Amino acid sequence: NIIRGAILAALLSTTALADTSSMNGSVAGMGILENDYVKAGVNGTSGTFGSGGGTRPGLQYDSTGTGTFPGDSEQGDYLTPGSPFDGFAISIDGTNSKNNNSGSNAWTDADGLTDGDGTLTWTGTNSAHSGWEIENTYSLGTTSEYIDITTGITVGSDTTDLYFGRYIDPDAM
Repeated sequence: NIIRGAILAALLSTTALADTSSMNGSVAGMGILENDYVKAGVNGTSGTFGSGGGTRPGLQYDSTGTGTFPGDSEQGDYLTPGSPFDGFAISIDGTNSKNNNSGSNAWTDADGLTDGDGTLTWTGTNSAHSGWEIENTYSLGTTSEYIDITTGITVGSDTTDLYFGRYIDPDAM
């Protein structure tokens, strides 16, 4: 029984992964993705990184993997302070719309930011495009040095031309 218990404990400890996502207790509607390399804020209103140029974290990276990220008065955040932005744009049959962390939001939050296991998911709708939906899922593995963004588009009507773009304009460090 002791050997079986030790084997089971070893198997459980090797398969357990830390959850790298959480809701930010100090900023309503914002989620945080964090491991020892990356710390990022996900905006629950716009479905983008960051909340304007003044709310940390925006997007931070620690190449040493020690989880040492800059404080509010230090440089070292790609999206704060300043006026950089992150966002996405979609063109549906020639009609363009966009969301960014500076406040231009044609797509509105449908149901709040969903905190999963190592993921934050935002879903948005647009009254000008009935039945259409955009879903951005931000994923961060426990040892990843990057955030994976998966975007799903639910098409609400027939369309001839559909274009989607994702962009970031960081401040120089």
